[in-house]
Formats: sequence, C-alpha cells, structure tokens
Amino acid sequence: MKTFAAIVLMAGLAAGADVVAPRQAPVKGAPPPRIGRPIQVPVQATFRMKVETKPRFPKAARPAASQPGETKGLVVTIQPEKKEFAGNGPLAFEVVFENKSKKPILLHGLEHLGVGPKLVVANLTNTNQWTVTGKFKQAKNQPAVKLAAGEKKKYTLVVEATRFIRPPVPIPLPRPLPRPFPARGDVKADRAVAAPPVRGKPVQIQILPRRRPPVFIGALLPCGQGKCRVRLLLEFKQAAGGKKNAAATWVGRVATGTVDFTVGKPVPGVVPPIVVRPFTKEQAIGVARTAAERALQANYKPVAGIRPAHKGVWISDPQKSAGVKVKQGSGWTVSWTSFPKAGFSYNVTVDVNTGGGAIVREVFTGFSGK
Repeated sequence: MKTFAAIVLMAGLAAGADVVAPRQAPVKGAPPPRIGRPIQVPVQATFRMKVETKPRFPKAARPAASQPGETKGLVVTIQPEKKEFAGNGPLAFEVVFENKSKKPILLHGLEHLGVGPKLVVANLTNTNQWTVTGKFKQAKNQPAVKLAAGEKKKYTLVVEATRFIRPPVPIPLPRPLPRPFPARGDVKADRAVAAPPVRGKPVQIQILPRRRPPVFIGALLPCGQGKCRVRLLLEFKQAAGGKKNAAATWVGRVATGTVDFTVGKPVPGVVPPIVVRPFTKEQAIGVARTAAERALQANYKPVAGIRPAHKGVWISDPQKSAGVKVKQGSGWTVSWTSFPKAGFSYNVTVDVNTGGGAIVREVFTGFSGK
C-alpha cells in the first residue's frame, strides 16, 4: 500500500498546487527533498509602439546613429539605445528631429511621431522582415509642436509586448485527497513518515494555491535573433482647423537612414502581468465544493450487500445548499450536511482563505437502506 506521504506528493504534482500534509516527523537517514528547476515557457504576444520622453537604457553603449533623412528642411535620425537587445525585447530607439530650414515649422502629432509611423526591422541573418506601425488616438485640433530654425527635439521610440497570450498551462483547482479513517495496520505502516491521526478526528489535508508559477521568458521578437537593420518611416499631415498656421505647417513624408543592431537571446524571468481580482464568496463556495466532493468520495467505502458504491456528485446545487460563515479577514468556512431517511448521508466542512486555498476540516459519509 502506498504511504500517505506518497499519495499527497503525487496529488500535488498532478494538480499543480502546493499540498501540505499534516505535520510529519523527520525520518532519520532520509535524503533531503529535491527542489525542481522552474520551467521556462515561451509566451506569444502582440507588440505595440510607444513614444516616451525619457530613454529606456540611458547608460547602455549605443551604435552610431543612422544617416539623416531630410525632406523640405526637416531632418530625422534614429539611433538604437543598445548595441544588443534581448530576444524578448523591449526595443528602444532615440529619434531626433531637426529643423534645418531658415523658418520655424509646425509639426502636428510630433509627440506620436506623426500619423502612423512605421518601424521596419529586417533580420540580416534569417531574412525576416517585421513592420511595427504606431496606432495612436489622435485628438481633434491638437496643438502643433513648433520647431524653430536650427532647433532639435528628441523622443524615445519603444517597441514592447503588450497583449500576452499564454500557452495552455493548466492551473486546476485544489485537489484534496483526504485520507479516510485508517485501519490499525495502516497507522502502523505509516508511523515512520507521518504522525498517526487522533482517534475520532479525520486527517486534515491542506491545499494551498499555486505560489510559484512557471517562469515565462516573455514574447519573442518576431524578427528573430541575429544582426538586424532598422529604418523609420514618418508622415505628417495638416491638422483639421489649422488654417491660420497653414503656411508654417510642415506636411510630407520623411524616412531615416538605416542603422544596425543585434537581437540576442531572450532573458528569462519576464512574467506577463496577471490581474488578480478579489476572491468572492461565490468563488469560495466553488473551491470548497471541489474539495468537498473529493473528500466525500475518498471517505466513503462501499461494502458489498450493505453499502452500495456512490456514483455522481454528492452535493447538488452547492450555492443554495451551502452553509457559509465569514471569517473576518481570513476567508470563509463552508459546510454541507445531508441526512435523509434513506440513501447516502454526509457532512463536510471546508475552510477557504481569501487566496483560494482550501482545508478540509471535517468529512463524514454513510448510507441507510431504510
């Protein structure tokens, strides 16, 4: 017969939850527990362009800036903020605008690099080409940015993953495996690994929510690893209602020269953001019901000719039949009781904390043929 500790260990691995058995006495000569390495799971995502006013990597070594692109007196250059970026990003570039004309000009949407700026990245190793287009909500009649003659303005263009799509990594609900009242032989056999339960009280099994999820390495840049070449394409239009400044408004298209940088290996440890909502009473009943069903099924022992096997669920309509007591600041105590004149009877109590952890406190099952 498998020992109680082995059963709990297998349940924890299968469920992906942290299962804590009753306090166990240390076994002399037993090897120390093994600590598994966290698995790295790649993540898919969509990438979005952002324009910021401060550099992302201000102290990193940079390659030389691109050759300037000039159209009607407006000169634009692009410069990667690092010589090598991680394979999961983000990418960051310094974009410099300079007015080389003799008169001031107005640029509408300069804080967004114009209308729909396009960053084209070509991988020189695998020939992949990746285009990122800036999609910004343009306010109506937004003020134009003025560039005096000879004046420069700098912006930081950032490309990073925003909408994460995790691969199917199941995170099941807690799976309790409460041990039924053991026979004398079972207690004796398990004495070396677990303290025997107190007579008259069921063994308590504690199921904690996941604490250490897999380590995600983040979304990989679509261009792939290797040496890459980048160019920025810009377009500026005249804003609606800007007739008074029509003579000074710069309208047209401009493209920067190309500049090279390297995309290296992804950096592990980038975990997608997880929005955690407050745990509710209804959710607590659902978690407690899952724990209670498994507890009842494990506790009930059919006897041929006396106690038939139980099929289906024990608790029907759990939300209405549950008895719930609020534990101030720590969670809920959820219980179900059923003692019909004939059929299956049961009583089960489960503590659920605000993080979704469950502890089966009491469990009883029976059958009456009358």
